[in-house]
Order: sequence, then C-alpha cells, then structure tokens
Amino acid sequence: MARVEVGADVMVGDDSPPGQAEDEATARRRHGEELTAISDGLVALLKEYYGRGPTQAKSYYQDDLVVCILRGGYTQVEQTLRDGGRGSAVIEQRMKFQELMRERFEAVIEKATGRDVIGFMSGNQQEPRDRIISPGWGSRSGSATRNASRPT
Repeated sequence: MARVEVGADVMVGDDSPPGQAEDEATARRRHGEELTAISDGLVALLKEYYGRGPTQAKSYYQDDLVVCILRGGYTQVEQTLRDGGRGSAVIEQRMKFQELMRERFEAVIEKATGRDVIGFMSGNQQEPRDRIISPGWGSRSGSATRNASRPT
C-alpha cells in the first residue's frame, strides 16, 4: 500500500501508479486555490460596494455546487437599524442588492472554477451570528467535476 501525506491529511492507496500521488496532490492544491479565489473574490466585491466586507468567509465546492458562507461586515447604518429592531429592512436591502449584483457574484465563481454558473441563490441570516450564504450551481462543461470538499 502506498501512503502519501498531504498537509495534515493522510491518503492511503492501493499501490498507486507512479505519478498518481502527485496528480492527487496537485488536484487538491488547485481545489484549495479555487476555494480561496471564491472566498477572497466575494469578500472583495462586497467590500468594494459596501465600503467594508465580511469579517469571515468559507467556501465549499463539491461536484456542481459552490457554497460560500460570509460572516460579519454590516455597515454602521445596518447595525443601527438592526439594533433599533429594523433588521428586516437590512435583509430586504441586502437581498435587493444581491439581485442587482448577481452577475458579478457569478463572475467570481466562474473565474475561480472555469465553469459556467447555471443557478444562483443568496440568503441572509442575522441571528444567531449574522451570515450571508451564497450557493451557486455550475455546469458540467469546463473543467472536470471535482469531488474534494475541503473548506478554506
């Protein structure tokens, strides 16, 4: 049995052909780069348009599904509205903004994955712990389907 260590994970294979371990390591590294590009791209986009971006972001990419969970990043005005019991106005405004920005959000995912986005949804949650969740669905055209689901 071949045993190959990649980062903190250990993969065990059945006498892999030469080069297969490197191919798997390369694919995992590329997948991590895609996840980082998605998280960083969405944070940068929100920061550009809101004046500040989320304080945390984590992306997942499995088969044809991309999900990015963003936390924090409310503006002072939005926080004041939330504190004053008008959180629904903040969610409504953010949802309208996300509808207008849909193509830009999709472009971030398409650039990172090399695949067309064929569906997009976005949701906001204020309690507990404010979050924006943006899933997108990719087509099978473009790069091959990847099965690694490693968060960044």
